[in-house]
Amino acid sequence: MNPPYLRRFSVCVLLTAMTATATAQQTPTTAPAGTAPTAGALQTDPAPRVRNLKMAQRVQAPQGHARLLVGVRTLTSAKLVFQITAVKGNRLVKTIRSAELEPAGRVYVIVEATDQRGYQLPAGAYRVRAQATDASGRVSNSIIKGFRVAYDPPVGRLDGAIQPLWPALARSIGQAGQRGQLVAALEPGGALVKAGVRRGDVITSLAGQPTLSTGQFDHVIRGLPAGTPVNITVRRESGDQSFRVTLNPDWTSPKDLTRAFTVITRREPKSFAYAVSAARYLIKKGDAAAAQTMINAWPAAWRRSAVGQVVEAEYVAAAGNNKRALGAWSRAVTRDRRFADARFGRARTLDALGKDVYAARDYSRAFSLDPKRAAAAAFQAFALFRAGRDSAALLPAISAEKTDATSPVAKIAAGIALIRNKNRARGVQKLRQGLEIYDDTTAGQAIIDEYLEKADP
Repeated sequence: MNPPYLRRFSVCVLLTAMTATATAQQTPTTAPAGTAPTAGALQTDPAPRVRNLKMAQRVQAPQGHARLLVGVRTLTSAKLVFQITAVKGNRLVKTIRSAELEPAGRVYVIVEATDQRGYQLPAGAYRVRAQATDASGRVSNSIIKGFRVAYDPPVGRLDGAIQPLWPALARSIGQAGQRGQLVAALEPGGALVKAGVRRGDVITSLAGQPTLSTGQFDHVIRGLPAGTPVNITVRRESGDQSFRVTLNPDWTSPKDLTRAFTVITRREPKSFAYAVSAARYLIKKGDAAAAQTMINAWPAAWRRSAVGQVVEAEYVAAAGNNKRALGAWSRAVTRDRRFADARFGRARTLDALGKDVYAARDYSRAFSLDPKRAAAAAFQAFALFRAGRDSAALLPAISAEKTDATSPVAKIAAGIALIRNKNRARGVQKLRQGLEIYDDTTAGQAIIDEYLEKADP
């Protein structure tokens, strides 16, 4: 889910990986500094030069999620080249070139910790070489810095369709007043099935941490390790039960549950909880026609309810009709003013429509209703930035990071807020920390262009 501020930003730095042949004997090839392309050509502009290469000395992240944030300062407008070499064997593993001339000043790029073929770099020692070429073809000096790559266990994936147990859904399965995450469908033979989890269970905790609200659940699943047994507690009609589950890595492809939901909804046609779960699954999968057919067959009471309006809003928003989605979100909020997820959803649509002040209000209300949802506070700060209320954005941005220090959008919000409230050094530090753990490199590059490069000249 991309932060909503991206609709106002443009990505100025587009990096394209260039094919490189890596052999055990291959080393980076550079031209002498100041090389001119044409003998005798008169050069009046200063020769390109790079300096002050910035990056972490140690890159550590879960397997499949490591990336480098590399910064360099150019004294002239130039195209940049970054080469990553494995220390062992002095082997070139990746070359990245900027597609356009970069203006003089600080330039940051996000580099995935993968080789030229897209495979994860092995743990170990590496070097980054930075060099620049100006419009005349003159090549700058090169600067080199070493770093190490280390990996934490991969992030685990829950192999099933998990649905927040909203109050109306809790009533439909005989658990009125209860909260948690409903296991609506399970992948056959998956880790959850092997552990003993069943369809209809309600997850109340994972790895010893509560999962009663969306905010709690989002925080917990972001840090679940794969390949390591963790505790999972579920609520059943017979009472609470605990199991040990060893999850698969999040890079494994999920199995299609469309057929499973078809069977489930036929067996339990009066279950609002499973009907909602099935429709939302189809919406996220991108099967709009099937989702609409299912929603149209619902009883009128289901469609008119707050939950029904949430599903309608998600469907029409996925189709790109934000104005119609806003109406459905508003009806959901009107029918249940304590519906935190509906407040958050309406705020996202208000963001898309450019209604920043109203979006900020809904994000604030969503955060007060679900105080563990750091994204709500972070997005409130982004909306306030766009509304020109930088000082007002500081509190929700800092609150977001305090709520969940592992959230990349929370760290990014805190960094931007500090920068825009005259605390540049701390802001740049937090912004870099957030970008290093942010999975969306395109969105991250937009944030770099708009904030980091300007704040860290």
